[in-house]
Amino acid sequence: MEYRHGGNAFEYGKKILDFSVNINPLGTPLAVKKAVISVLDKIEEYPDYKCTELRRKIAEREGVSPEYIVCGNGAAELIYSLMYAVRPKSAIIHTPTFCEYTYAVKASDGHKGTILMCAESNAEERAPCVEFICNPNNPTGTLTERAEIIQKLETTDRLIAVDECFNDFLDEPEKYSCVNLLDRYKRLIILKSFTKMYAIPGIRLGYLMTSDTELINEIYKARQPWSVSSAAQAAGLAVCEDTETPVKTRKYIKEERAYLEMEFERLGIEYMRSSANFIFFKAMPGLQKKLLEKNILIRDCSDFEGLDAGSYRIGIKKHNDNKKLILALEEVVRCQR
Repeated sequence: MEYRHGGNAFEYGKKILDFSVNINPLGTPLAVKKAVISVLDKIEEYPDYKCTELRRKIAEREGVSPEYIVCGNGAAELIYSLMYAVRPKSAIIHTPTFCEYTYAVKASDGHKGTILMCAESNAEERAPCVEFICNPNNPTGTLTERAEIIQKLETTDRLIAVDECFNDFLDEPEKYSCVNLLDRYKRLIILKSFTKMYAIPGIRLGYLMTSDTELINEIYKARQPWSVSSAAQAAGLAVCEDTETPVKTRKYIKEERAYLEMEFERLGIEYMRSSANFIFFKAMPGLQKKLLEKNILIRDCSDFEGLDAGSYRIGIKKHNDNKKLILALEEVVRCQR
């Protein structure tokens, strides 16, 4: 399988309207940009490899102990670090979902681990070592209820890794977050990211939380030192002071998501109702290529386990950009009829 993600518009050598990424369409907050610029005179110094001040600020933001937190170069790095620390012999991954879970499990055990791919929670008897739950799920935007996650924590012995990287985009993020369950369940692991909400994929910053401090120590042994740059740490500190961006963004995303869904229905495009800042849909195979001819890039999801040709995802962008996408889709659909 070709290793690919969204956000590769640079490969095409021309100006592309990039819907393949799912970051905040409102862009990077000015305070975050200023914070990054402010540390340029410190690039001759090594960053704090344990991100001490940043972890303290995140802990205040999340209402947990700083000892529960490991920061990383985006959530993806922490997924790999977690798997290198745990070395699971087996895993449950609910498809379709973020492919890095599978890659990380395979990388951590030399491709010898058993990875049980399932579309439903129907594998309890296998008792795998770790289970990944992406909530809301990427690429579908669907949700898992907290009660279901609690049931897994109560009735199984496996580690439950809940990826909440898109939780901040939900209309009611606190309703689905499991952060306040950390003290109750040592086998609960939560992955979060500042990259998406604060539009900093070029810097990258994520964090992992668990009350299992022994596991935290093992993750530190497994991860690269200095993976979080001084610029990323400065950005994170600025983010921790920002309470307006998520509120403003949720309102904007909700309005634009409704607009796009309405237009998809008008065009007869089959889509899945999303709770996040992206929409998964089904259309004709080859649509990505046809839209590239119009300088628009969408995410071809045929490389996701359980999906096939004709599966796509778009990130929600600014309204004028969303209108351009709809016009382009309308032209392609009209030509097919």
